[in-house]
Amino acid sequence: MGVWRSACIAATGQNMELRCSHSDFLKHVENDYDVLIPKLVPYFIEKGGPVIGIQVENEYHGYGKDASYMAFWGDAMRDRGIDGVLFTSDGSDMLKNASLPDVLATVNFGSRSEEGFEKLKKFQPNSPAM
Repeated sequence: MGVWRSACIAATGQNMELRCSHSDFLKHVENDYDVLIPKLVPYFIEKGGPVIGIQVENEYHGYGKDASYMAFWGDAMRDRGIDGVLFTSDGSDMLKNASLPDVLATVNFGSRSEEGFEKLKKFQPNSPAM
């Protein structure tokens, strides 16, 4: 949905920055979430469904460092009824800057999985390694 939506925003001719706290961009996200999230909520495990978690952002800190933007995503999901696990996915060298207090950090990696999991366990020792 993100790529499709971004293309639609660009097609409107609106001058806005994506993946940051630009108010027009976040307004579009909120409008989409008002429709999308209520359709997903019944499928979460807390409601008897099969979904155990949802990703908040993907490799954002390789792109930007807007902490309020990251917090927006978690808040937007929780405010619309998602009670399940929220997680981010970043490279293991970006964990410190990429995490949110109530969101599970996960790592992505190429061939260095052991190194990635070691860094994740040091960063977040009481959480599952994903």
